[in-house]
Amino acid sequence: RWASEGPTPNADRLRQAQLLADLHAQGGTPVMSPKVRSRFTASFPGLHLAAPGHRTESLWVPPYLAPDHPDGGEALGHSGIKSLSYDSNTTVYKMIRDLVDKAAPGLLSADAEVWTPDGRVIGRRQGAVDALQALFAHGRERAMMQDLLSRHGHTLYVVNPIGWLLADVVKINLSSVLTRLPRYEDFLPGAGLENYGHNYESDFTSHSQEGAQNITLGRLASSTENGGGGASLALSSSHHRGNNHATTTVNEQTIYDWGGHFTAVCRHRMTVHVERMGMGGRPLNDYLADGFRNLRSLSAPLTTSVPGTLELQIPRSIAEMKPLLGPQPLRTPAPLPKLPGDCAIVAVQMDGLLPAAQQLLARALSHDDDARTDLSAIGQLVARVFSSQGKTRARQGSATLEVVLSRSHLASHLRDSTGGTRITLANDLFLPGKSSERVKLTLTGELYNLEILAPIQGSGAGRYSKSQSATTSFGGSNRGLEITASGSGA
Repeated sequence: RWASEGPTPNADRLRQAQLLADLHAQGGTPVMSPKVRSRFTASFPGLHLAAPGHRTESLWVPPYLAPDHPDGGEALGHSGIKSLSYDSNTTVYKMIRDLVDKAAPGLLSADAEVWTPDGRVIGRRQGAVDALQALFAHGRERAMMQDLLSRHGHTLYVVNPIGWLLADVVKINLSSVLTRLPRYEDFLPGAGLENYGHNYESDFTSHSQEGAQNITLGRLASSTENGGGGASLALSSSHHRGNNHATTTVNEQTIYDWGGHFTAVCRHRMTVHVERMGMGGRPLNDYLADGFRNLRSLSAPLTTSVPGTLELQIPRSIAEMKPLLGPQPLRTPAPLPKLPGDCAIVAVQMDGLLPAAQQLLARALSHDDDARTDLSAIGQLVARVFSSQGKTRARQGSATLEVVLSRSHLASHLRDSTGGTRITLANDLFLPGKSSERVKLTLTGELYNLEILAPIQGSGAGRYSKSQSATTSFGGSNRGLEITASGSGA
């Protein structure tokens, strides 16, 4: 960049370039990126930067970044994303948009650049385009990459109206897997990297009572030329009581490193799956919508996968750590004590927790229309006729369950749920179509078999905790009694 700022490099820039070439040759400050080395050689023809292959051979790749399973399951851990690109120069939003337009034509509004005066520009689900663009346009999926690397990915549900009577649900699932071990290419000294995890808990309770009475009887009035009269009677009573209590707890965990970081390049594959399914709790609607989809050949699920490149920023303390050698401690069935408050959980790889919770929720809240006993006789007949067709129709699951059991959510709440402590993930969890039946979801567990990999130099962890509680009480009472009588004469 300095060489291109002027017509010819001056003496100071040449000396600086020579110093950089010497440090690179001695291994002090190696230039790992092939593109940077090529640009350097083109800018300074007399200097050459050889490939420092020996530099990266001794660097350590964390095991959670190794693509050991074809279905994914990797984790980012303590790292940052420098760039995320795709070979076909596409975006995740475009991948989703193309599949949704095929699975549910007309659901989404037209994009601004393709509006035509004679075409349809307003979709059946207004606001869906804005929501999808806010989540996935122009690389915004990087903030969700930790959850996308899960074997179940991340799922969204969009309600799809069919005419004025029917409706179904479009399920959008995104997942990503690492297909190649990360390769270190460059080192940036004097840089820092911090990862934050947030845990917020809020509880609000309100009680209020109010009563009023007002009686007015009589109120008579009479008047003559030489006289008058009047009467009045009123009773009034009112009372107010109320109290509010709110509690907010904020916990933040952080892990940081300010010793510089390495750039690691790895290959990944992004997969988008779109499927239309029933809403649940509406057997007649689901039966008719299923027939409509079969008639229009819209029942088959659609999937697309695009390979790409992921550039990670891995802290120097992680890349240069030396794993401990020697025998490992014996496994013990005794649970670990509760983790200290200033520990940092950078990744939780419990991908089997979500399907187990889904099965538990299905047993607690039966989603089978035939098994419902609270329906009327006509409702039970409709359920048996339209739900027992020899096949199981896919229905919308609980969107809340997939959020509270996501990797990013568990990483911030896992510590509080261990050591004999039980935390509440959701107070009113229900299945679509059966909101009258709700359950409370809690999480508790124990940690076993702690394995120490290596000491980490130059990195640290911290924790921030704040609890705020407020109580407001108010009360009042109003009473009144009015008796009026008047008269006059001449």
